[in-house]
Amino acid sequence: MKNLVLSGHLAYDRIVKVDSNFKDLSKTQSPFDFSLLGQSQEVTFGGCVGNIAYGLHKSNIKFQILSLLGSLDGQGYLDHFFKLGIDTSLISIVENSLTSTAYMFSDKDSDQMIFFVPMPIYSTPNIQLPFPNPNNVDFMFISADVVNIMNANAEYCRSNNIPFAFDPGQQLNNYISSPEKFLEAVFGADLLFLNELEYNFVIKTLNVSHTKLLSLVDYLIVTQSCKPVLVYSITHDKFMSLEVDCFDDPVDTTGAGDAFRAGFIDFYLNDHPVVDCVKNGNMLASKSVMYKHPQGYEF
Repeated sequence: MKNLVLSGHLAYDRIVKVDSNFKDLSKTQSPFDFSLLGQSQEVTFGGCVGNIAYGLHKSNIKFQILSLLGSLDGQGYLDHFFKLGIDTSLISIVENSLTSTAYMFSDKDSDQMIFFVPMPIYSTPNIQLPFPNPNNVDFMFISADVVNIMNANAEYCRSNNIPFAFDPGQQLNNYISSPEKFLEAVFGADLLFLNELEYNFVIKTLNVSHTKLLSLVDYLIVTQSCKPVLVYSITHDKFMSLEVDCFDDPVDTTGAGDAFRAGFIDFYLNDHPVVDCVKNGNMLASKSVMYKHPQGYEF
C-alpha cells in the first residue's frame, strides 16, 4: 500500500438553508447590499481535505493529513477522526485560535453561496507546515489551502520526486495577482483537478491556455456536475468524455466534488486505468449527494 499524505484546509461547515432563490434576489438587490434570511444553521465537519479524507476512509485507504486546527474548537474534529481511525499525527494545533469556517448558504434550487473565513494564522507571511519525512511519502494530494502552503507543498514533492495531485478549488482566486505562482504550483503534477467553473477561471482570468495546462501536468481532469467528466493528457495521448450519473433530487451536493476525488485517488493509487478511476469517483460522488452531510454517506 502506498503512503499517502493529504494536505489542505480543515474547516467547520455552517450550512444555512435560505427560503428564497439567489437568482431572484440578484434582480432586486445590489451585490453590495445582499441580504439573506436563513431558515436554519447546522454545523458539520468540512473542508476539502476533511471531505476527501472521509471518502478515502470509506474506501479503506490509509493516509495522513497535513493541516491545521484551532485549539479553541479543534478537539471535536480530532475526536471525529479518532472515531474513524484516521491518522492525525501531521495535524498541527494552533493555540488560542478558532478553526477555519465555511458559511454555506443553499437556496431553494440547491444553488450555493460560500463564504470562507480562514484561521488568523493563515494571514502570517510565508506560513509553512512541517513536512513529513519524504522517505515515508509515496504520493501527496494537495487540496485547497493558502497559496504559500499549496506552492510549498508542490515544491516539496518535486524536490523529493514525490508524485502529487493538485486541486486548488476555491483558492484559485488567490492566484489572480500572480498567475505565475499557479503555473509554478501545478508544474509536474500527476493530476490536476478542476471543476468547469475553475477551468474557465484558469483559462479566462489567469490567462493560461489549455495547451499550456496540458504541458505542465500528466492528466487534467475537469468535472462538470451532471455533464461528462473530461480527461486530457498529452503524455498519454488521451482525451475522454465520460458520462456520469445524475440525480434529479439530490439531498445535498456539498462535498460531492471531494467525494469524486477520493474515489478517483483510491483507484489511481491502485494502478487502475483512468477510465475506471473516473467511474469510481462518480460512484462515491453519487453516494455523497444522497446524504445530508459531506462526511455522512455510507456504502
